[in-house]
Amino acid sequence: MFWVIFDTSTRRDYYRDVHNLLALPPGSTIRYDYGEYHLSKAAVKEAKKANAASPRVLVAYAQSKSFSKGGADPRGAIAYDQGLWIGTRIANLSHLRFSVNRYYFDLELREYPAANDATFGAIIQALTAAQETPFVKWVAMSDLDGHFDSLTTSAASDSWASIVNRIGNFPSQFAGDSFWRIANVARGVQKSSLQPVIRDHTEIADGQEVKTGIEAVYPIFELDKLALQIESRMPEAGEEPRGQEPEAARTITFQMIEGEEQIWH
Repeated sequence: MFWVIFDTSTRRDYYRDVHNLLALPPGSTIRYDYGEYHLSKAAVKEAKKANAASPRVLVAYAQSKSFSKGGADPRGAIAYDQGLWIGTRIANLSHLRFSVNRYYFDLELREYPAANDATFGAIIQALTAAQETPFVKWVAMSDLDGHFDSLTTSAASDSWASIVNRIGNFPSQFAGDSFWRIANVARGVQKSSLQPVIRDHTEIADGQEVKTGIEAVYPIFELDKLALQIESRMPEAGEEPRGQEPEAARTITFQMIEGEEQIWH
């Protein structure tokens, strides 16, 4: 059994979240939080197991084909044949916390789901038939484990390119966007791949230290040399683009935290 967590991105912050989800390198962490009413009955039951819950997650983008960027949120569940459904990321559920009627899902990102429309479609069709998709539910459970496994068998670069081509074309609200991702983080002259370290977030509650979440960080020490492999892509369409390539270069911002070591987020 595995989780299916949906993005709908009808608001600006959520829109940016999809770009971040596609850009972050494997091993990075991202948090999703939803009210209990956003979870299907099976998802609530599984969530009550907290960190003993199923660790496997499929993240998916959902949109009505008739939706226009900036439009009002649709009502009711999107019918399968009226929706745009795109698998965007495979992840591990590394920490799950319930607080004040909301569930906080800390996901450790893995590969991108393979471009297998039949397999992915079967997962979504089962959920739409049960009315467990947006805009009714955003978190559901699926027991099609074999289908999940088959979505993890493709090369990351190929899967990412396929996702960009789908989500970056009409009728998606992301049509016309450019996309990029950090394919690898390396350190030293030999450019050895650098794996992130998972760091716990804790708070004091009732006199006890309580784990409230996790975060992946890249430890970088003084005089370290850091190399990033970055891929960018404009979605391929059925016709040549009518506009010109943007003249302004895209920028990447680095944030450092003072202390014994510098950490890149």
